[in-house]
Amino acid sequence: MRGGRPIWIFALLTACSSAPSTVTYGGMHLLLDSGEIEQGRELPMRIDHYGVRAVRSDAPWDGATLTFTYLGPTERDVALASGEIRRQVGLKLRAVDTCNVLYVMWWIEPARGVHVSVKHNPGASTHAECGARGYINLRPEESATPPAIEVGSTHRLSARIVERRLEVYADDILVWRGTLPSELPARGLVGMRSDNVRFEFSLERFEAPERAR
Repeated sequence: MRGGRPIWIFALLTACSSAPSTVTYGGMHLLLDSGEIEQGRELPMRIDHYGVRAVRSDAPWDGATLTFTYLGPTERDVALASGEIRRQVGLKLRAVDTCNVLYVMWWIEPARGVHVSVKHNPGASTHAECGARGYINLRPEESATPPAIEVGSTHRLSARIVERRLEVYADDILVWRGTLPSELPARGLVGMRSDNVRFEFSLERFEAPERAR
């Protein structure tokens, strides 16, 4: 569409739980649903907060690449709804709102791996309405253990959806491939999520590794 963004993008943004704040660094515009984001030194944005959820307002893409430099644990740890203290960073795809989204998460501690889940809550759009309910954990048809993440190291997490198939790469290694369920939203924005980690990052359109081109 010329002259502006498609109407459905505005519908998605107004479905958020509350009016999100906007942060802009290095040409990236993120709508911040929770947590805090600051300007980075080496990469455009930096996170020191224990829990951040954000989407790119200009990115109705079906794939994204998160480049990040891990700076270590947050000063304060907050447990997930399960009670686990997990350190993880990852991508949000097809994000309609906080209740309906695909998560591609790179677990750092206590376990290491890439895990994919769909959060599916028809009729709900705010955290107050869905909380931590509606998660569907997906099993890959192909998988591999991603590289270890050390303090000060830089990594790339890339994922793309082609029809009903998802491919995930960690540092250009295929670590997850499989079929997505029918509960996946038909369209949405890309974004990022982090829990209990400090890092600098950029979030761009999917860039395929050489071996996947």
